[in-house]
Amino acid sequence: MAGLTIEVLFVPRNAQTLSLVRQAAGTMDVNLHICTDPEEVHRLLFCHRYDGLIVDHSETTGNILRALRQSPSSRNAIAIDVHDQAIAVQSVFELGANLAMVYPLTVEHARKTLQLAMGLMMLGRRSYYRHPVEIPARITVDGRQFEVLVNNVSEQGIGMRTELNALQAGPLQCSFELPDGSREIAMEATVIWSDRTGQAGCRIEQVMHGREQFAEFINSLFHQVTTGYSAVVASARHDEISAATRA
Repeated sequence: MAGLTIEVLFVPRNAQTLSLVRQAAGTMDVNLHICTDPEEVHRLLFCHRYDGLIVDHSETTGNILRALRQSPSSRNAIAIDVHDQAIAVQSVFELGANLAMVYPLTVEHARKTLQLAMGLMMLGRRSYYRHPVEIPARITVDGRQFEVLVNNVSEQGIGMRTELNALQAGPLQCSFELPDGSREIAMEATVIWSDRTGQAGCRIEQVMHGREQFAEFINSLFHQVTTGYSAVVASARHDEISAATRA
């Protein structure tokens, strides 16, 4: 999964859980953000974007999962609840968890659960993961045309560098040719932010021409940074099914 690091907020209760999960994530492209203060967890969920949340079950778990689902940037994150066998799995799902790790926990069990979770997290990444590119483009703002360089793209937005001091927030039209020359892409977008260096970030409102080709282009870029991971996830799923069958 070279080129794509998953951001995960981890709320451990004790040193053993912290050590086990760290070992399990050690061979993966996971950036674990450790936090043990429930109030700080709430702040982080509202200030940062996370692909996943791992929470060691306690009396604050329900509040943390509710805060996750209310987060403006992380509400679609994949949540993993770590709990004792005495706690019903269905109850943690009802609180908002997507997956569970059950004590007694082993590094191997944690690793397999993380692999499955990362597959789901990557699906969430598709819509907003910005792929670095360098594509000459033209924009039209208030009837005036400018040459720009598109320097990142995603399903939902594009970033660009211009010779202008700063683009004003608002609508524009953007067109460019795909790198392989197969199609001209034309879209309507909205400038969300810009700075005086000429950098700007835009939300795509509508792809007017080349919609399918643009989607295929994004898929190919995403495939480049996730090559090989599908096989890992498939292997993990096979192991989980085999273990369940033996049980």
